[in-house]
Amino acid sequence: MDTKFIGVIFKPQQVNPPNFRQGPDRPSPSDHYNTLKSNVDVLNLIQLGLTLSNATGNLPGLGSGQRFTWQFNFFDFDVSRDPHAPNSIELLKNHEIDFDKNRESRIDSEYFVELMMSSRLVCNESVSWVGVG
Repeated sequence: MDTKFIGVIFKPQQVNPPNFRQGPDRPSPSDHYNTLKSNVDVLNLIQLGLTLSNATGNLPGLGSGQRFTWQFNFFDFDVSRDPHAPNSIELLKNHEIDFDKNRESRIDSEYFVELMMSSRLVCNESVSWVGVG
């Protein structure tokens, strides 16, 4: 699974310079988690990529002889309305994220979640997830 959000608007407090690897003022793993969670809770998901495989890493071919990865672009985000990091907008546009096209495609993230939950891929003890992003 690979996710794209619209940047980082909350950052951890850090007194030491970024290259300084130790010290009492460096954010703890818990602080990093809380910062990440705060961003995810506030920002809309832009894109979700899924690659499925079996236990030995074979990707689905669907009888075509090709292998598949799926990317879903969601229409929930509106540049004029939603919180975002402005530099992330340009970065995502440069990586071929078309926000106008996403609104036209009409993939609603809430409906997508309902479908994922009913697919038995989520909350299934026999499914392992690897996240990237």
